[in-house]
Amino acid sequence: MKIICPACSFTRDVDEGKLPPAAAIATCPRCKERFRFREPAAADWNESPMRLSSAPETGERPASDDGAPPPGAVIPPHTHGLLDEDLFSQSRDNTPPHSPSASQGEEDEQESRRQAAEAYRRMAELPPLPGMQELSNPWEDPREGYPAAFYQTAVRVLFAAPRFFAGLAPQKRLARALFFYLIVGLIQTFAEQFWLAILAKVLAPRAESDPQLAYVFTVLSREMSLPLFVLVRTALISLELFLASMLYHIMFRIIAPAEANFSLIFQIIAYASAPALLGVIPLVGSLAGFVWSIACSIIGCRYALRISWMKTVLALGPLYLVIFLLFLQASIAARGM
Repeated sequence: MKIICPACSFTRDVDEGKLPPAAAIATCPRCKERFRFREPAAADWNESPMRLSSAPETGERPASDDGAPPPGAVIPPHTHGLLDEDLFSQSRDNTPPHSPSASQGEEDEQESRRQAAEAYRRMAELPPLPGMQELSNPWEDPREGYPAAFYQTAVRVLFAAPRFFAGLAPQKRLARALFFYLIVGLIQTFAEQFWLAILAKVLAPRAESDPQLAYVFTVLSREMSLPLFVLVRTALISLELFLASMLYHIMFRIIAPAEANFSLIFQIIAYASAPALLGVIPLVGSLAGFVWSIACSIIGCRYALRISWMKTVLALGPLYLVIFLLFLQASIAARGM
């Protein structure tokens, strides 16, 4: 049986078998309106058990000056309280999500979800930045093949970062961005291993008279098989990307919650790794690539998320400061050993 409050449209499906016999008046828990949902029977309450009829779909609010039930209403003293509790303390699972009968907590949750969905829709249709022609992402549509698309994407990140990141779309799948990040990471790793091997050969004669240098060469010479090395390195690179994306997302949720889109942040960090390809240059390549990658990630957050420089710095500044302090502490501890 469906019972509807005529004042505020509060609705509840009630098990008719659980209602007290001959019940006729209910009190709405939302607006405290007392209303009659059936005509009182002529028989005596204690002698003739009666069932509730279905409530009308619509109704006018009964006129009442002092909150008393409408004329003609019958309120059994021994069942009125039971009816109120039994009628409106049922589970609210059947309450429509956007009905006026939703509780305050449900309404807040619905509003939060609505705002999140609206923010995502707004991000999915990002307006173009004034005076800037956005660049497409060749890696998302490799018409000329993946090698050419990889090269074109890396060049756009390196030399046209604002225009490239402004063209990123939040609805893109993350697999391609992850694949790009893995390729860059593996190229950087093999390049570093190659230059370390060259350095080891150059300094090998000195290792015979320097015990510390000999120990370093011993550690570096502990190699694992190539397939195992690639597998382990791939897992570490993937974990690194997801952890960095989570940290960025948390910081932007604090500073700019409406623009903090995880998909965009994931793509920003993945494609901002392109300068790490400079690791193929000996000596200064890795350091230059690291600094350039950080700069690209900051630029990417500014233009892809459509936020101000102030919000970008407020979100990423504390994060980089903490990372720098941890690195400095680790360096000091290593020197002390």
